[in-house]
Amino acid sequence: MPTKTASVRLDQTLYDKIDEYCVRDGCCRNDFIKSAIELALKDNKKDDDVAEFKPHYDRFGNYWYYDLQRMIWVCQVNSQNIK
Repeated sequence: MPTKTASVRLDQTLYDKIDEYCVRDGCCRNDFIKSAIELALKDNKKDDDVAEFKPHYDRFGNYWYYDLQRMIWVCQVNSQNIK
C-alpha cells in the first residue's frame, strides 16, 4: 500500500508528552502519532465498533494496540517481566 508523508507543528508541551508515552511504552513518535490518528478516525465511525480496538495494558503491564493498516494486535512487552 503506498504511503504519503504528513507534517504537523506541535506545541512543545504536547511534543514532550508524546515522547514520555513513547519512552514508557517503547514505541517511536511516528508510530504513536499514526496509531492515534487511526484510532481517532475509527472513533468517528461508530463508538460501539471501536471499543474493542482501544489501546490498553494487560494484567502483566504489556501495552497492546491495534494496527489498523496491518489489521493485527501489536504488543509492547513490559521488559520488567522478562527474566
